[in-house]
Amino acid sequence: MSVEIKVYTQKVAITEKLPEFGGKTLQEWIETEQNIATYCRHAVAFSFAQGLVDDSHVIMVAFVNGRPMAFAILQRQGRGHTLYLHLICAAAPSRTRRRSHTEALNFKALDTVGGYLIKYIQKFAAENGFKRVKLSALNAVITLYHKFGWRFIKKCGNTENSEITAAVSALWSVWGPAQKALPVDTIKAAAATEAFWTQQSETPGSAWRNLKMLLEKHGFSGATTDRGDTIHTVHRTGVGVDYSVGRDLREGQYQDQLDEEDAASTSELAHIDTDEHGFSMIWCVPKTAGSASSGGRDGGGRRRTRRRRRRRRRKTKRRRPRRRRRRRRRTRRRRR
Repeated sequence: MSVEIKVYTQKVAITEKLPEFGGKTLQEWIETEQNIATYCRHAVAFSFAQGLVDDSHVIMVAFVNGRPMAFAILQRQGRGHTLYLHLICAAAPSRTRRRSHTEALNFKALDTVGGYLIKYIQKFAAENGFKRVKLSALNAVITLYHKFGWRFIKKCGNTENSEITAAVSALWSVWGPAQKALPVDTIKAAAATEAFWTQQSETPGSAWRNLKMLLEKHGFSGATTDRGDTIHTVHRTGVGVDYSVGRDLREGQYQDQLDEEDAASTSELAHIDTDEHGFSMIWCVPKTAGSASSGGRDGGGRRRTRRRRRRRRRKTKRRRPRRRRRRRRRTRRRRR
């Protein structure tokens, strides 16, 4: 399988009509309901994908034998050291090969187009001065990104909580076999996947329920209040069915509304699916990546290395004349 990855700027993606996309702009090609459904395997809502190219700086497209098979939308953040991955989607190359419906394909096969694209994003970040790649992972792809090196940490240099690491492994022990058993048809696979996660959310002590509680506890959930507090999932029973609701921790701020709805706390007013907001993960560029700003404790990449070499050369040049003078003085003394 021949995979070629092309990188486009936002300006090109929005303005230029390209032959590889049927004479459309890259934005027009991506932001269609059909392509979002096909390439994202019915796992991403079209409303979420709309406008992402406008908010991006870099769009990558992976071609297999000249045909576009995957794309990724990325944005520079902060002072330019962070690359944020908004969305990555990869179409199934063949109906005869069983694939997950998720946007990045099975992590076990690095020869897949999704695997190529994820590894290329990491390479691109290292070679272009980025220090980290951030993303908000949905439940179905947490184990995938974890296998590729993304971690639940607040900043580079931190170590992932051992409880979270163990919970991710436990989740993969049940999600991995379930992925392999998914139907070949992407629509049926999407339905089967939804059923799997619904069951995980409703089952006390399930792998996903345990991991989600840990991630919310340590502040990795993307579901937050206006004040920045994490909205926690509370499992309660209603009409004999166990279901999850988001809990707003700001107790007593809406007392009038509480009285009207006869609710005991604001937790009964915040009905929100926290899973839809994703969970923050970071991949840090290795210190030995050899990039222009892989930086860190090793000294900041090639520029600082060059400066050090120049300083050494200057010191060497200064030392040589002094040594020669000393030798000449010694020779004169001997002659006398």
